[in-house]
Amino acid sequence: MLFIVSPFKETILTFGFFFLLPIGLNYHPILIPARDFFKPIVGVVIYGYDIPLFFLFMLLLKRLCSIERKDIDLILPVSIPFLLIFMSAVLGSPRIESPTVIKFWSLVTVFKCFLTFLIVANSIRTKDILKFIFYLFLVSVFFQAFICLAQIISGSSLGLGFLGETETSVETVTAGSKELLRVGGSMSKNALASYLSFIIPINFALFFTKIQLRTKICFFLPVILLAFTLEILTFSRGAWMGLAVGGTLTFYGCICRLSGRKVLSLFFVSIVIVAFIVLILALSESVRQRLFEDDYGSAIIRIPLMINALNMILHNPFLGVGLGNYTSVNQHYDIFQWISIVFPWPVHNDFLLIGAEMGLPAMLSFCFIIVVVLFKLLQTAFQSKDDLLGYTAFALIGGIVAFSIHHLVAYVYVMLNTPFWSFMGIAFALIFIDRRERKKDSAEETGKIPQ
Repeated sequence: MLFIVSPFKETILTFGFFFLLPIGLNYHPILIPARDFFKPIVGVVIYGYDIPLFFLFMLLLKRLCSIERKDIDLILPVSIPFLLIFMSAVLGSPRIESPTVIKFWSLVTVFKCFLTFLIVANSIRTKDILKFIFYLFLVSVFFQAFICLAQIISGSSLGLGFLGETETSVETVTAGSKELLRVGGSMSKNALASYLSFIIPINFALFFTKIQLRTKICFFLPVILLAFTLEILTFSRGAWMGLAVGGTLTFYGCICRLSGRKVLSLFFVSIVIVAFIVLILALSESVRQRLFEDDYGSAIIRIPLMINALNMILHNPFLGVGLGNYTSVNQHYDIFQWISIVFPWPVHNDFLLIGAEMGLPAMLSFCFIIVVVLFKLLQTAFQSKDDLLGYTAFALIGGIVAFSIHHLVAYVYVMLNTPFWSFMGIAFALIFIDRRERKKDSAEETGKIPQ
């Protein structure tokens, strides 16, 4: 009862959502395991974070029906292309070779991602809430580190399926003559690597903000070292490449904002990044082997997968082959006549996967969304007068770029991925907060009360 009447219920629910987001707590009221092919959706699944998300949705509807509706932004530059993607998924659903409940829940999950984006963007309304959410992300690194440590000690998964862990969360790969143990915590290896590719730039950017030095040394520093270690232990080369580019952009943006000198900042950042990469390669034999030793076809096999995906797009340019239906029909588009048998998994490229399953318009719409968010963040990063908002805008740019590069050679079914759309929602929440801050400052300068 106290919670129902609390004026802070939206804030409490928002914190609860982001606390549960990386944990992966889940329950399957309906489970229909795929028999012959991999499927991204295998039944009705309810995640722990869906509970606060549902109540946040109800609060958003309440705001829409009240005087507060003027404060809600539908973010049309993102909503319109997203709904186009959703309609492509709906129109292509008759092609899906799965039970009706799977088809239905696949569409529900896509729409849930859209709602997650809007809810997050409109629920984080102050800098303090945003900063606390960033802190929750940093704390989650300790949770993932604890699980990864247990996985390394046991050499296998821990049976924590209710937390999102799967049998493939831990995997041994061969690099040259050495076997490397890849760990993914409560996620898959690539999912954890993608998550950390957002967290590390945020953590790094917070060092530039006006936060107490003691907090930076005792909290930020241990977390970023731990996060880098976990990123390495995923042994996800695509994530490493993405983080190298995204992290460099974040570093350059922060230094450039701090110094105001673009050329000198570029020179300084280049030296530091090169030195850091050389140091990692010199100290870690495992990293060298993962990057440069024989991977026995693990990387090169992605090329025929991409060619087959392009073949799917060529033959189904408008609606694709159906959401989650890639592996069911892959053999019909296998121009090599062997790759779909030897490696019966979706193409390791989320952009091509969207195009193959939902059509070229859907793929281009997703690319448009990425460009819009990056452009808006870049404007905020350079124009914001607030250090927290300006520096973390660069961090989110780095995270989105890192994710995009990583998922040129990996897949998580991004249109079904709530964590990704949560970060996109955070990006627009940050943009809206900065917009209100600048409007307030402008009103104070002119002596007017902001509306």
